[in-house]
Amino acid sequence: MALLRGLTTCEALLMGVPVITYPGPSFAGRHSATHLVNAGLAELVADSWEHYRSLAVGLASDLDTLATIRQGLRQQLKNSPVCDAPDLLATSLSSCGPSGNAIAKARSLPR
Repeated sequence: MALLRGLTTCEALLMGVPVITYPGPSFAGRHSATHLVNAGLAELVADSWEHYRSLAVGLASDLDTLATIRQGLRQQLKNSPVCDAPDLLATSLSSCGPSGNAIAKARSLPR
């Protein structure tokens, strides 16, 4: 079981390959779900194994919809918060309290 599920998810989306996931209790198990939600693909996050199977069969059975999803996936990911490094850095720094906010301000980052 790969521990870099989030990175693998981002790489797949960047290549136009949709990813479905069923988040588990660990960080690694939720990593893909976080990226999918932030990329505007929350509908690909299953809430049960039955839902996961249904998503997989649904995508595999509807090739027209799958082709439509694949066509715009790369740009959708690139336009999403997943690929907004300055905002991600600013958000991360702001969670560090006053010192993080000071660093973000000194670097002219949003927040």
